[in-house]
Amino acid sequence: MKKIILLAVLSASLAFTSELLGAYKQGILYQSLHIRGLVEEMYIDKEAILALQRGESLPNGTRIVMEEYAQSGGAKGKLNRIITMQKNAKEWEFKEYNAKGALNTNEDGSRCKSCHTRSVGGEDIVFTLAQIKNYKF
Repeated sequence: MKKIILLAVLSASLAFTSELLGAYKQGILYQSLHIRGLVEEMYIDKEAILALQRGESLPNGTRIVMEEYAQSGGAKGKLNRIITMQKNAKEWEFKEYNAKGALNTNEDGSRCKSCHTRSVGGEDIVFTLAQIKNYKF
């Protein structure tokens, strides 16, 4: 029974990874930051931006994806990892992936969530909310 459950969890993780790699770049690159010797590029779905611009909350299931790159001479270098945060009801779930898109099983999202606790404690309180709302198509 434990093997079946583990297999189901691994299958779900693989499906999420495949979906992640195939879908998030179809969203909007709304922010690119040079911070702490890194370049962070953030993606979100167009529908989430439009909801905020209409004065609504971010829809359930909204996913913000960040690609984290090394910074090389002030420019974007090698991809380090991919981090997702997804809204489930009024909670945010974090997942970390390596540069090849494989789920990082050494991370459980708690490190990301610990830094973002004040930011994601409410339904739509995220660090880049203003940038999302003000995005110009």
